[in-house]
Amino acid sequence: MADTDQAPIGDTERDATVSLLHAHMAAGHIDRPQLSQRLSWVRSARTPSELDQALAGLPALPAGVRPGDTRRGAPWRRIMLWMIVLSPALVLLIFTGWRFWLVFFIVWGALYYLVYRADRASERTGQP
Repeated sequence: MADTDQAPIGDTERDATVSLLHAHMAAGHIDRPQLSQRLSWVRSARTPSELDQALAGLPALPAGVRPGDTRRGAPWRRIMLWMIVLSPALVLLIFTGWRFWLVFFIVWGALYYLVYRADRASERTGQP
């Protein structure tokens, strides 16, 4: 019977480890360079013990943080939705001859910047 520590790992184990690493980053246990390093270890891992090395030295996750619950992406989805919704309005403004249609791009850019800033702030603090 083969040792379970030497058994090959699959995508499910890799995905679970990646989710754990992202949860640790959201909790503030590791920063972006450390996450990148550990993710490269996960990509090259072949056995469960090699996956465990990617998680070595990390404390337990806080009670409210679950793997896969990193809260990333929600602001970007919102801004993309707004851009999609507002795009027909821009086309309409351009073709109806509204002279100040460039204002639309300023508002669009400001929305993008505000959401970008909020996303970066939530990344630093780990809050949604």
